Amino acid sequence: MVAGHLTLKNGKYYAVLNYKNAGGQRKTKWISLGLPEKGNKRKAKEVELFLRDGDEYELHPKFSVGKEVVAKKMVRDNALLLSVAAQFNESVSVEIMGWLANTTIVLGSSDERIWEMAIAQIDDPSMKRRIVEFARFADFGIDDIRKVDNTVISSHQQYDEEGNATKTVTFPFRVNESEGTIKYFSLAYPIIDALDHGKRLVVDEFDSKMHPLLTSRIIGLFNSRVTNPRNAQLIFTTHDTNLLNASLFRRDQIWFTQKDSFGASELYSLAEYKVRNSAPFEKEYLMGKYGGIPVIGQFERLFDLREEEYGSTDEQA
Repeated sequence: MVAGHLTLKNGKYYAVLNYKNAGGQRKTKWISLGLPEKGNKRKAKEVELFLRDGDEYELHPKFSVGKEVVAKKMVRDNALLLSVAAQFNESVSVEIMGWLANTTIVLGSSDERIWEMAIAQIDDPSMKRRIVEFARFADFGIDDIRKVDNTVISSHQQYDEEGNATKTVTFPFRVNESEGTIKYFSLAYPIIDALDHGKRLVVDEFDSKMHPLLTSRIIGLFNSRVTNPRNAQLIFTTHDTNLLNASLFRRDQIWFTQKDSFGASELYSLAEYKVRNSAPFEKEYLMGKYGGIPVIGQFERLFDLREEEYGSTDEQA
């Protein structure tokens, strides 16, 4: 059972989740929504707007729309109170639901959806130009990307043995390009769209199939005030420890997951550890200082067992 509520702290909105893990331990997680209270004072007091536990509610007097929809039993068991309140133009709910709506989530299972989104943008000449430039910056050797009979085609320059350009060759993008190039192309529009409009982009296994230097440069786009003036957010999971770098992230931007003996995962921030901002995050993480590393068994034992099995078979023969 997970219970949660929306609250204000230091003039910012947070979602607070209360739950028990597989071991029966009570856990609380605060998730910043990045939304300031309108007209808040610098030292605004924390205000809990509502607390929901199943079909039971505790509502702040100022959350009048929320009180009304709950009293009239307009919130279904499988519906969010926030979404129902937003339908009645409750200002805080509208703002938070808008924040959530402006979030693009890219999972491994959504590869096809993101690909379709990307090729649709090629029909827009302005966006196509930006996507092609995005590909050129990645040093893929792609000169152009276009659609022919609804098939995405990439163009490459061909050279002779002396390095002279001879002709341009084209071939179906999804058939001939590498998996990394296809992923990069598919992510180009969500990245550009997020930076243009200050949206959130959530990517699972962001580093998979792509070169570490390329992922670092994309992260740099979100860290720069020049390329990210609207404060877009990039949230991603990764196994690439090269990214544990103080030049890329603050300590509060780095989060780990630790799986307990019951298989439940806990999420916690590097900011919870007393370490210098200049500390070698990657080295200390691999040493186990911050947790979040797997307990790896003795793989060699598998081959010892094989030898024992073969040895016993030979003896019987």
